[in-house]
Amino acid sequence: MAKNLIQQTAQEDHSHSHRLTLLQREASFSKQIIVTVAIMLVLIALVYSCNIPNPNMILIAGLVFCSALCGFGGGVVAALIMLLYTLFFFSVDHSFVNFTTEGLQKVVVSLIGIVVDMLLVCNVKRAEMRAFRQVESLSQDLHRENQKLHDVSLTDGLTQIRNRTALQLDSDSYLDREVTVMMLDLNDFKNINDTSGHEEGDRILSETAQLLADSFGRTHCYRYGG
Repeated sequence: MAKNLIQQTAQEDHSHSHRLTLLQREASFSKQIIVTVAIMLVLIALVYSCNIPNPNMILIAGLVFCSALCGFGGGVVAALIMLLYTLFFFSVDHSFVNFTTEGLQKVVVSLIGIVVDMLLVCNVKRAEMRAFRQVESLSQDLHRENQKLHDVSLTDGLTQIRNRTALQLDSDSYLDREVTVMMLDLNDFKNINDTSGHEEGDRILSETAQLLADSFGRTHCYRYGG
């Protein structure tokens, strides 16, 4: 019962981890664009309506957030939107092309800040996703190895049918069912080991187990002795 509970818990943890992996992976590029554009437009509407003198202080937060949330897809889109608004804000009469010397300097400084911030945050995001994928891969490998160990612990090493521990764990599954139970014992088996050797005895046990498995199914045959 305890082993069943441990196995079930491990499987549930692995399943939950797998679902978490799918949720935390980068969204599709179209979703990245939609989310990023929405966030940046809300921030632009905020700074424009409030007439904030230095809007980049607010917009840079949106750039960092979108880059961290969506990776390079969101970061590039947010950077382009922020650059367009920077050109709009610092240009003469919001013309996008005519700048005073001071305005042009602010655009250049803003551009450098936008690119640096976007690259730094996106690289951190990329490293995070790479590490997450490595952890996921290791988790899957560990789950497979644990499953192999679990299967080995319930299998008789000689006959390759299920062992006494497996029967104890499986006993609940046979309750309230109409079943036929048959126990077999090989007559004069000690004489075979004494006269022909233990290797011959092992061979006979293995062939007997194979006959039973072929007849009744390997999952319903158990080596109770041994």
